[in-house]
Amino acid sequence: MVTTSIPRVATYGIRPRIISVCSASTASACPILPPGWRRITEQLTCSLHVSQRFSFGTAAVRAARPPSASYTSTTVPSQSLGRRGGSVAPRRRRTQAERSAATRAALIAAARELFAARGFADTGREEIVKHAGVTRGALHHHFGSKTELFRAVFEDVERELTERVAGTLTADSPMEGLRRGCEMFLEAATDPAVQRIVLTDAPSVLGWRTWREIDARYGLGLAIGALDAVMDAGQIERRPVEPLAHMLLAALTEAAMLVASSPDPQRTRGEVDAIVDRLLSSF
Repeated sequence: MVTTSIPRVATYGIRPRIISVCSASTASACPILPPGWRRITEQLTCSLHVSQRFSFGTAAVRAARPPSASYTSTTVPSQSLGRRGGSVAPRRRRTQAERSAATRAALIAAARELFAARGFADTGREEIVKHAGVTRGALHHHFGSKTELFRAVFEDVERELTERVAGTLTADSPMEGLRRGCEMFLEAATDPAVQRIVLTDAPSVLGWRTWREIDARYGLGLAIGALDAVMDAGQIERRPVEPLAHMLLAALTEAAMLVASSPDPQRTRGEVDAIVDRLLSSF
């Protein structure tokens, strides 16, 4: 039995095969092959000799081979082949900006959960980075301090709260939309994250002035737009809208703090709802 291998060819993602055949001179004497297979073996052996001589046998052909192709019997790993034999595209690596944004988001999400459950004072930096799955250096790089991280968390909660309230201002009646928006704001005061982060810790951690500035940045524009729509609809008398919006926002914030600190939030919420409704009617 003579073993003949396929001549070296460019392996364009095709797994090479080694074929063992009987040579033409020994095929007829091979006892393990039936007569029909002996004839096939003789033809295959002849084809292999021709291929070796003419396919890659001249210098001109070798020179014409593309330099990037490999002509060795390299086996392609099976993991690189798809179900139909095609190669699988490599996963795109994230950019530095994408990795940085993902790390920042992980820190904010972890800190928000811990601040809401334990408060700012009882949450350590080591616990935050462990919960986020990042290093302590990442916290320092993105925020500098735990206080700045808390500020980012506070703004994240304020942004989410503003979006929830804005979704209720699409009622057919502008005044009805304003009422629903106020109700949604007070309902959010029963959320533990809003209670602990926005209404309890933020004034002391960030300072009263910074807390009010951030609160006004997110809520004031919404209040101005809602009151403007009510005035345009003729449902309340036209008056300077910005001072009125400041007064409404301050009243709602104080009402929310009252609900959050109450031993019976549901009962306090019902009382506050009635007062806010009368306040809006007086406009």
